[in-house]
Amino acid sequence: MSLLAESLSRIDALGAPAYLESSNPANIRRYESCGFTARDEITTATGHVVTTMWRPAR
Repeated sequence: MSLLAESLSRIDALGAPAYLESSNPANIRRYESCGFTARDEITTATGHVVTTMWRPAR
């Protein structure tokens, strides 16, 4: 989470939005606590589900 916080600080300084993909459902709430919103789910050929997440510019 500290690496994510550092990255988001840099992104915020640019006034840019942020995008990430999570392959671990346990992390969704963590990312939501940082302002991300789940946008879509992608199911890979192996059956793994990847959640795409977006955080508007701040």
